[in-house]
Amino acid sequence: AHVLARQFLNTYTDLTEDQYAKMYNLYAFDLKDEKRADSLREVLLKRFPKGRTAQLKSFQIASQVTDHSAKVKQFEAFLKKYPITELEGGQPFFYRTIYNFLLEDYFNNEEYDKLKTLLPQLNFANLIEGYHFTISKAYHYKAVPFPVLNELSQAIIAELLAKLDDASYVQGIYLSPQQALNNAQEQLNRKLRVQMRISAE
Repeated sequence: AHVLARQFLNTYTDLTEDQYAKMYNLYAFDLKDEKRADSLREVLLKRFPKGRTAQLKSFQIASQVTDHSAKVKQFEAFLKKYPITELEGGQPFFYRTIYNFLLEDYFNNEEYDKLKTLLPQLNFANLIEGYHFTISKAYHYKAVPFPVLNELSQAIIAELLAKLDDASYVQGIYLSPQQALNNAQEQLNRKLRVQMRISAE
């Protein structure tokens, strides 16, 4: 396996990031060749400075920051360096983590303009999660004045309506596109009911 892998790398020098990543995984986890895996990781970082490997490395560094304010700045810098609009393929898991962290931080610190500026980057699934941990939670505990809460809720609902069919609820083999859409509609309806109660206050 080692010989075949080396022959492959020597023969095919113009690989895609995904192909290099698969070779990295082969050396790191199947062949347990740490030296060659590290070498491939450096190639990935050098050839694809804005690729998934580079993104994951930056995310891991930011996640290890213990000071909350510093972590906010690290995650904001991450989104500027790796904007979601330039991302190819599905959204990596760490974007979800970053969005949840920043949404809660902006909401809790009453930085509502920053929160609303962030919303267009989020997909439907991100928005549903964000709504739950901000609007729904604040409504339950009556923690935010209703006029403010109503305005923020409407802003998120508008994004949800626009992104209802973005398929972000599709989860591999577990949900078909139609099942994902049905699930998304059910989630949206729940948030709309919360919005109606907030508007009635």
